This record gives sequence, structure tokens and C-alpha cells, in this order.
Amino acid sequence: MKYFYIKKCLFQILDLMHKIPGMDHATLQTALSERIENLPARLQVVARWVLDNPADVALLTTREQAKRTGLAPATFTRLAQRLGFAGYDDLRAIHAAALRR
Repeated sequence: MKYFYIKKCLFQILDLMHKIPGMDHATLQTALSERIENLPARLQVVARWVLDNPADVALLTTREQAKRTGLAPATFTRLAQRLGFAGYDDLRAIHAAALRR
């Protein structure tokens, strides 16, 4: 049992080491593209949604995006956290800033 806990902690530490503070839109897109195949199935769906629908990510609420993908809003939050954000709103803010440019 301890082995699995230690293994989980090590993966979390390694995951944290790959986080990029101050991530911009291009870096976010690249990070998602590179990591999508290694994500759990539901997070892959969210990652694909984020990659394919940048304007919707910026403009729609998390609940509306979840409804359109058939997933729970928490799944969107988990993807954002996996990428080093506090929550999905931080990820959405990057898309909104890119849309404003």
C-alpha cells in the first residue's frame, strides 16, 4: 500500500516540475498537444475541446462547456489543475487574453 502512495506522490512531484508559470496561449496549446495522449480518457476529451474550441473556452461558462461535452464541470477543473492552474477559470483567462489580441 505504501508503494502505491509513494509512487503517486512521485508522479505528482514530477508533474509539478513540468508546470510553466506565466503560461501564455501558445505554450498552453503546445502543453496540451504534447500531453493529451497521456491523460485519462475524460481529461483527453476536455483537452481536445480546449484545443478545438478556443473561442468557446474564452466566452462560455465552464458549466456550458461541460454540458456541450457531456462531462462534469469538475473534469475541466481537474485538467486545469493537471496543467498547474488553480482552476479552470485561470485557463479560460489565457484564452480570453488571446482572443482580445
